[in-house]
Amino acid sequence: MIAFLYPGQGSQHAGMGAAWRQHDSWELVVEASDATGRDVGHLLLEAGDEELRETRNSQLATFVTSMVAFDAVSRLGRRNQRPRRPQPGRVHRAGRLWGAGLLRRSAPGC
Repeated sequence: MIAFLYPGQGSQHAGMGAAWRQHDSWELVVEASDATGRDVGHLLLEAGDEELRETRNSQLATFVTSMVAFDAVSRLGRRNQRPRRPQPGRVHRAGRLWGAGLLRRSAPGC
């Protein structure tokens, strides 16, 4: 079994996406930028701590980084080990839905 803990607001930091920049899952950053009309890559690579403390930035940066990590593990062929439904706990609701396979990248508003 694989379990995911999705970090919340306050876990963001400058350069938080640097480790993922060359990974295939980085395409989610591009998709998130297109969907939101915001430069998510900037938030994950170049934004300073002060910029990331703004709620609109911290939540987006934390959510997208979590989804990039989840996608990277999914690409390892472990999709059959995903939870079937969101698990209770204090995590991003969207992150729980994504992890349970209930929120898809092509869904409206994603």
